[in-house]
Amino acid sequence: MNQSIRIFITSTIATLVMILVAPKVVSAIDTYSHTSTGLTYKQESIKPVSQFSSMLTPIYLAPKTIQIGKLGINDALEEVGVVNDRIGVPSGWMGIGYYDGSAKAGETGNTIIVGHLDDNYGRPAAFWNIKLLTVGDEINVSDGHRIFTYRVIGSAYVPDGSGEPLMENLGKPGLMLVTCGGVWNPIVHNYSERLLVKAILVSS
Repeated sequence: MNQSIRIFITSTIATLVMILVAPKVVSAIDTYSHTSTGLTYKQESIKPVSQFSSMLTPIYLAPKTIQIGKLGINDALEEVGVVNDRIGVPSGWMGIGYYDGSAKAGETGNTIIVGHLDDNYGRPAAFWNIKLLTVGDEINVSDGHRIFTYRVIGSAYVPDGSGEPLMENLGKPGLMLVTCGGVWNPIVHNYSERLLVKAILVSS
């Protein structure tokens, strides 16, 4: 390759890089009012916008594991959906599920994680002990790439079927642990309440 062709290719590549990297320039019209005269005038201002601004949007992924040191829990999460207009449950008594219709790990909103209280014989299941969590306890959730640490801010028992408390605005990205509570009804084979443990994101 002769020298002139080599120079042309190098120059072309450099120009393309400058076009891609350089900020995109957009104009905006700003309106000003002069208080003493009552006149209004407009001035065009130039505001640079990065070509890569769309790439700066955070990417959130579904949580893959949960770790609660106080309870000795360190488990993979099974994704669950909606079954008969209710949030589904994990396939096994000791399984823990992430509701795939809720916020992803670290995302604004509430990440909802569910687990059984006990099995058909009343023996403790995965979330038997979440009632022991108190304000300040930490819960770690990983999406397989990052670890998100949530801190417990409280808990509450709500009537079974109440979806609204799960959507409570906690002021920060939140985490809701959900299990059964209240009184067992042998006729409908269900508990009367649900225990919610609420936590907020403190680091990631």
